[in-house]
Amino acid sequence: MEILDAVTHQRIFLYLERTRVTKLWIDDLLIGTQNSLCTPYIYEVSSALTPGKHTLTICVDNTNYPTKGGHLTSENTQTNWNGITGKIELRFFNKQLFKNIMLFL
Repeated sequence: MEILDAVTHQRIFLYLERTRVTKLWIDDLLIGTQNSLCTPYIYEVSSALTPGKHTLTICVDNTNYPTKGGHLTSENTQTNWNGITGKIELRFFNKQLFKNIMLFL
């Protein structure tokens, strides 16, 4: 993928809608690992995506999932066959974000 100068002032997130345990690398830099049974995986990748071309590598681990059975984790499921199902997106936001918002009633 190629990142243009015009977006380097923004915060950039990789969004994976439905997948198993993943590890993400950009070029040779390990960005992180995510492991959830019920939420999309969102990696902040702003610091690794400087202007220019980059290689994005996603490793999906279909083994040793925390639960042993059920429609999400059975061997007969789409995530075993396809690795990542649903949206795969880079999302761009202004540098200012609200984070950890709490509502008290």
